[in-house]
Formats: sequence, structure tokens, C-alpha cells
Amino acid sequence: MGLKFGVCSSWENSAILKNAGADFIELPLARIAQMEEKDFDELSRNLTLPAEVFNILLPSNLKIVGEAVDWQTLEHYLKLALPRAKRIGGEVIVFGSGGARRTPDNWDKRKAKSQLLAFLNLAIDIAEKEGLKIAIEPLNRFETNTINRLEDALELVEELGKNNLGVLADFYHILKENEHFDVLKKAKDKLLHIHISDEDRNPPLERNTKIEEFFCILKKISYKGRISIESQWENLEKELPLAIENLKREWRCS
Repeated sequence: MGLKFGVCSSWENSAILKNAGADFIELPLARIAQMEEKDFDELSRNLTLPAEVFNILLPSNLKIVGEAVDWQTLEHYLKLALPRAKRIGGEVIVFGSGGARRTPDNWDKRKAKSQLLAFLNLAIDIAEKEGLKIAIEPLNRFETNTINRLEDALELVEELGKNNLGVLADFYHILKENEHFDVLKKAKDKLLHIHISDEDRNPPLERNTKIEEFFCILKKISYKGRISIESQWENLEKELPLAIENLKREWRCS
């Protein structure tokens, strides 16, 4: 698979993304899992871009750490959500879901890790049956208190040792956590997906030397997967073509 550029967005925007030159759309799985079957069928018919990646694996109220964990509900949810992702072209499922994985104050850290590993094992097994991969996304400390750095995610991947489990590297979160881009070299074989924006979560519309440095290391490790723009847009239809053009130029020049 050659390098592809996509966008984190809602399905209502798929035509705009296609016209702007995006290769795929990254959809929010939690929203799709909550749809009625007839609405999901309609979505499937009307998508104009491949939905190869899904983020927001879990809604924030479906906890995986703490006293409120309901394993039966989690299993039921995953057995509905993951097959739906597969039905519309899904290949990679992003496990961010900072609210769902947030560790409650004063909760035992060893128990929290045990619950986190149990959830990942459950999700991995269901995903494997659907031919899907799970990518753990580190989220910075201002968004959650669990799995903040790429190093944290890699430790979990190594501990579980599953073929369909890897990591996502998000340019914005790496900068927020002051991680060095060299951590990408450690992630090389388990790097399933990339999120990109500028340092403030705005669209990457202009040359950015940090993005060029980030891309340079991705090239050094021969990354040839997908890169999704995850940004806050003022005018998606106007800004997206410029962002995609700029990222392709920075990739060529890095």
C-alpha cells in the first residue's frame, strides 16, 4: 500500500473530502455504533470515499477503568461496532477514547492497568475475527490521564504481543507531551496510523518545519501507511484542498 492522505470527519462530508483529493475518510465509530440499522444502511450506500479508518472506538460514558465497568455491555457494543466498521471498508480501528479510559481519582493503578489490558484483549479478539487491527492512540495529559505518550502505548503493545495490535502516532499529542520524534523509530514495526495537524490543532495550510521533521523520520522508517488530518476547520471546503496539497508537498520535500 502506498502512502494515503485522509481526513477525520463525519460521513456527511464525504463528498467534500473526495472533491478535495482525500484518499479515504476516518469516521467516528461510536456514532456509527449508535445508529439504527436502516440509517447505517443508508450511510453505507451514500459514502463517496473508502472508510478505511475509524476513531472514537468508545463513547465517553462506556467506561473501561474504574468501578463502573460493565464487561457484558462492552462486549455487546464491540460485537456491534466492529463488524459495522468492517462492512464499510474498515481496516484500522483507533483506540483513543480518552473519557472511557480515564482512570478515576484514587483508583488503584495496578487494577486500572489490569482492566485496560482486559479490555484490549477483548477488543483485539473481536477485531481479529473481523480482520481488523487496533491502533492505540496516546492522548496528552490535558485530555486523559491514561496512555499519554507513545512510549506508554508501545509498552502495552509489547506486553500483549498480538499481531493485530499496534500504535497511532499523533503529531499534536507528541508535541504536547514533549516527546522526541525519534520515538517513531521505536514504533516502526507497530506503527499502524498517523494523525496530523499543526501545533494548535489547526489545518496544516502552510509550510511547517516541525511537520517536515516528523515526515522525515517517517520516511526513514519507510512508513507507507495512512495519514489522517485531524483539525479544527473554519471552512472545510475551502481549506481542505490547501491542506492536502501542502502535506503532499512537505512529504516530497522532507
